[in-house]
Amino acid sequence: MSLLFLIECASAAKAACLYTVLFFAPDVLHRDAALMRVLVDKHFVDSWVLAWAPGFTSDIAEEWINYKVPKPQLKPRMCD
Repeated sequence: MSLLFLIECASAAKAACLYTVLFFAPDVLHRDAALMRVLVDKHFVDSWVLAWAPGFTSDIAEEWINYKVPKPQLKPRMCD
């Protein structure tokens, strides 16, 4: 396996863990725009569909549509 592949897998795993944690921290998704900007820029740049458990995936663009803060943070990334 190449180092790049391992880094990409680790990055995807971090994004999936972060998605799961944020599900239990709705305050961040509703109110903390600065933190969400950092998280989106760092962990969700190219990971829209996350495998967060074996056999389970989530499209964060759809899952976070009802939250106030992630929508404007994700929109510029989705248009790229």
